[in-house]
Amino acid sequence: MVSRKPPPPFQFPGAKYVGYFCDESTHTQFDQTYFSVGGLALPDRVYAPLLMRLEEIKDKWKPLKEIKWSTTPPGEHSAQTDFARCLSEFIKQGDAHLHIIFVNRHDFDNAKSLPGGTINDTVSKMFWQLLLWHPVTFYGPHCDIHVRPDKGEPTRNLEKYIASLEDRGKRQQRAKPKCITSLKPRESGEVLMLQLLDVTMGAFTAMKNRRLNNRHKTDLKKLVDDLYGNPDLAIDTHKHVQPFKLWNFRPDTPEPSEKALPALS
Repeated sequence: MVSRKPPPPFQFPGAKYVGYFCDESTHTQFDQTYFSVGGLALPDRVYAPLLMRLEEIKDKWKPLKEIKWSTTPPGEHSAQTDFARCLSEFIKQGDAHLHIIFVNRHDFDNAKSLPGGTINDTVSKMFWQLLLWHPVTFYGPHCDIHVRPDKGEPTRNLEKYIASLEDRGKRQQRAKPKCITSLKPRESGEVLMLQLLDVTMGAFTAMKNRRLNNRHKTDLKKLVDDLYGNPDLAIDTHKHVQPFKLWNFRPDTPEPSEKALPALS
């Protein structure tokens, strides 16, 4: 029997819904040990002011491409560095939560995800873990959740998981029935919130892989590392930490640790 546990305290009091934007990083770069899946949680009251800030940054830099980790231009200052600072500011104000799961690709046989499975099937299963242990656990007992994944092969079938996510969340995490009100994959080029997530998550994933980058990406990695207090990426944050959460996924213990470190400052 799955035990019912008290839900974590709600850190977005008064929110009618939470938007949850999620993406993956480095899953097709097979020379890298780790890939990641991550989510950005925003309460309804924050969406408009944050979007206004991001539009101002975009108008300031007038980038020719999406504002993403992979498109970081030369120079110490860019739309990407402004996005990284903006996200850190909203998290420190308690107006946004960032969750990242690191996955060692060598821990998985992709064919076991589905018969004839590929890396996309494994990443899709990691999205299930992300959604269960983060938005469903943290926000499902309190308000509606609107999930907006980056559109791609790993998220193509996520809607099929809604019923199992809600059932597990209701039985174990006291999530309310049908807490996932909508799940609609979106093109990242059309959604600045997905680009905002991509910049910081890409930097952390590069750090996790100890990946050597050209100078401007090295500068962006250092900025992100400093903004989040130089966290040890080998150590998980406690399972109930919400504002900034890191989890190194292990197939033999597919649940965040109760004994990990408390919140990273």
